[in-house]
Amino acid sequence: SERAITPPVNGTDIRTTLNVDIQNIAERALRNRLSQSEELNAGTVIVMEVATGEIKAMVNLEKYNGGYVERYNYAIGQRGEPGSVLKLTSLAILLEKGKVKLEDEMKAEVYYKIGKKVYEDKYLRSYDKITIQRGFEISSNNVFIIQVWKNFGRDLSTQQEYTDLLKAMNLHYDHDIEINGLGKATIPAPSDMVRKWHHTDLASLAFGYAAEVTPLHTVTLYNA
Repeated sequence: SERAITPPVNGTDIRTTLNVDIQNIAERALRNRLSQSEELNAGTVIVMEVATGEIKAMVNLEKYNGGYVERYNYAIGQRGEPGSVLKLTSLAILLEKGKVKLEDEMKAEVYYKIGKKVYEDKYLRSYDKITIQRGFEISSNNVFIIQVWKNFGRDLSTQQEYTDLLKAMNLHYDHDIEINGLGKATIPAPSDMVRKWHHTDLASLAFGYAAEVTPLHTVTLYNA
């Protein structure tokens, strides 16, 4: 018997913003970096065009059986506390609200106590006084803990003001991309119903902790 033949139908075109050359360069760079360290097991590289926000390269590699494989999209799925890269938001908020100027000097406090918690900053050991700008340059934790706490730590309303300003930067923006597995960024706040707000959360946010974001959220913040 004759088999019915179904005529072909044109499929949907797939269009990406990826640049093959940049993608190859990014992959080689990541492989090289991973090969130089026994402590690093995986990594990701995102190249975003400043003018448009388009992703020109996105590479995810992890070590496996003596080689490298790409089986998980760390760039969009791996949530974590970003650390010092988030100090830019603290500086921006302090400057925007007129709380500090870059040239302002402050005491370089190696130890700073909030409640029962003591924050130690070894970077400040060689300073008596330090400017806000220099504190940012050396990635000082206590410079930003102190400034954020003194200016926004008075009560829950001022702490809420800080988290509102942080969220206004769209750091936790849910990216509208057609890729499965996008991690959801979270920024705690006094009004947060997800978990209880701790008074040390404000200090943690000041130097890049307590919040959880993906690498894509971080690179988008810096691109903006």
